[in-house]
Amino acid sequence: MGDNDKKDNSGIQVGGNFSMTGGAMAFGKNAKAVNKVTNSSVPTELLTALMTLRTGLDGVNLSEKGREVVHKKLDKLEASLKADEPEAVMTLLDELTDNLEMANVMVAQTPSLAQPFDNLKQWASSRSGDSNPHK
Repeated sequence: MGDNDKKDNSGIQVGGNFSMTGGAMAFGKNAKAVNKVTNSSVPTELLTALMTLRTGLDGVNLSEKGREVVHKKLDKLEASLKADEPEAVMTLLDELTDNLEMANVMVAQTPSLAQPFDNLKQWASSRSGDSNPHK
């Protein structure tokens, strides 16, 4: 590397084994980096319940159309959780239960579904003032 190369090179130089992590990095002349972090207001246990529910539903025998309907409901459920809309969460869980029952899937008798459903319904019930989360 010549003297001119060293003078113009404003990047990071390392040798050997190296790793770097960062929220935002910028290299070079006039480079700019922006790091935007958004924290979810949804409690971790609810996101875990939703993830468990998605995984449990992947193992359920559904038609292609039925699976499409279920995935759309799950997407709406996630959006309602993130928007802190407990009434919408309760409604979507009830609709999802009805959809699954039409496909001969009984949520209450399927452990991989029952627990996350209960967790989500209890949260929605506690936020909406509904004292009976098991409709």
